[in-house]
Amino acid sequence: DRQQIIQQTQGASPAFLKELVRKSVLCALENAGSTSPVLTDACFKTAMAELTTGDGELTKRFLGFSS
Repeated sequence: DRQQIIQQTQGASPAFLKELVRKSVLCALENAGSTSPVLTDACFKTAMAELTTGDGELTKRFLGFSS
């Protein structure tokens, strides 16, 4: 759901968006096994959770974004 991703990343820095896509692609590759990778909403949700939970201060300072 592209619209949901766009809404969730409103005001995010280019560095945050790049990291979100990178983590999403890694998730797709990990889930692919021996098949072709598929970039799914679940991959973006997982990546977003990794970037916005835990040490949120690091995300704010390093990537210029807070949820």
